[in-house]
Amino acid sequence: MEKREVQTVINTGADDNDKCSCSGRIRSLFSTEDINRCKFFQELAAEFLGSALLVIFGCGSAVTLEPNLAPTVPSIAIAFGLTVATIIWSLGHVSGAQINPCVTLTLCLTRKMTLIKCALYCVIQCVGAIAGAYILYGLTPEDRRGMLGITLVSPRISLWQGVGVEILATFMLVLAIYATIDSRITDHPGSKALSIGFVVTMDIPWAIQYTGASMNPARSLGPVVVMGVWDHHWVFWLGPILGALAAGFLYETVFAVNASVRKTRTWVCGDIFDEDRMGAYELRTITVDNKYDVESKP
Repeated sequence: MEKREVQTVINTGADDNDKCSCSGRIRSLFSTEDINRCKFFQELAAEFLGSALLVIFGCGSAVTLEPNLAPTVPSIAIAFGLTVATIIWSLGHVSGAQINPCVTLTLCLTRKMTLIKCALYCVIQCVGAIAGAYILYGLTPEDRRGMLGITLVSPRISLWQGVGVEILATFMLVLAIYATIDSRITDHPGSKALSIGFVVTMDIPWAIQYTGASMNPARSLGPVVVMGVWDHHWVFWLGPILGALAAGFLYETVFAVNASVRKTRTWVCGDIFDEDRMGAYELRTITVDNKYDVESKP
């Protein structure tokens, strides 16, 4: 008998994830399961503290007490990058140290957290950033406060160019965050905290001359509330949010190790979304007479 090789895709995951209904999707989105825990208040405290520290040490790097010691772009970039890395290193095990509403909204979009938890995280991040700005304001002499690290769109570019810069800078940041937290990637050794911090350091030298390199609405909101300078503040919400959502969507649906049509379909409308079961696909090569069965996993 002539043998022919054929390839077929075997789905070894559970079919429960494929059940779709509007009511089930809404229930999962508004679930309170992940906030009905004592640890949740610990997580909120970590997000508050992390956001406050980001403003104090990050924006503080743009403040100088002596005119002849004016901060440079490299010093600000290094300060922000290492601050982010240190916060993630210290508080990442508690709340993930998201400290950025854009990151939180994107995690909600990709069903890694519920909408209610997302909303509370975003609020506490903004409150923490405002608290950090007030602390920085109080610790700095009145004549040396300057703009307190406020992000502003350069007069040499249009507002929509500013939005574009923030989209790209935040896109790069969130894309790197998703790759860093993807537990299925096994060839990324080293510190995850430093990996994310280095992306911040990389983004700033380019974006700071255009928009101040926000990439984080909470980081921009804190100094603005304290100093009362609201010029075109919407740019620092719209741009980062669009960039973050685009990066999260693209990574999860195209570049993630377990990216697949089934995962995307379940993510969009499935009652239950268990990401740990989304990579259960095997490409199996068999002969028509079933004398051998070789399987390879991409």
